[in-house]
Amino acid sequence: MTEFSRSNFENFSKLYPVILGCISLICLLFAVFSVAAVEAIDVCQTCTHTTLQSAVDAVPEGLSEITTIRVAQGTYEGKTTINSSKKIKIEGGWASGFASRTNDPSLTVLRLSGQAGIVTISAGTGKNIEVTIENVKLTGAFSSNYDLGIGLSALANNGGTVILTVNRCLITENTASHGKGIGIGLESYGSGSLITFTMTATSVIRNRVTFYSGGGLYMEAYDLGVINANITNSVIADNSAMYAGGIG
Repeated sequence: MTEFSRSNFENFSKLYPVILGCISLICLLFAVFSVAAVEAIDVCQTCTHTTLQSAVDAVPEGLSEITTIRVAQGTYEGKTTINSSKKIKIEGGWASGFASRTNDPSLTVLRLSGQAGIVTISAGTGKNIEVTIENVKLTGAFSSNYDLGIGLSALANNGGTVILTVNRCLITENTASHGKGIGIGLESYGSGSLITFTMTATSVIRNRVTFYSGGGLYMEAYDLGVINANITNSVIADNSAMYAGGIG
């Protein structure tokens, strides 16, 4: 009985490094082939990320879960571009310290003085982007170059897809001498290109363009591109354009 036990122990001792190696390999493969979500990323004047663009850049591409970006109350100057396959939820209204949050969009301001595209989303070939924006004010942008979406824009082309959700936002006082979709602009073109747009409890007001269309909201799909839009409990008013001051 003793010899049998000793023999088993010796055999196990020989196999132990092999077993341990197999377990390590399995763990390594799991780490390589599965991408886990990161914790919420904070944006404030004293945070590691002081701009929304910096926080967006910190989100790894290809995550299966949504990464939340919490933006503290205040005014943030600059342009934010999202053009890689990411799932992001942008939450404005957070108090300093991120212990509480308000639904008032006027307290978290994304501003872009003298340029177009406060938040620009662009999905080209092979790109699938999902963005939710809540409780922020987008204001101050300007264009003279026939830009799409002076305040907020989403473009899907050559098979790219965008899911864009806007909740409890204020998009106001963006202007252009030439352009389309001064408040919000959506454009989808090319086979397989798709924009799914949902807007709830949002005000798109006092956005103005001298020449062209869609002072408040502009949507265009062509060459087999598709836009699906669902707008509820929202206000699109007091916008102006040469054509279709409200929705073009």
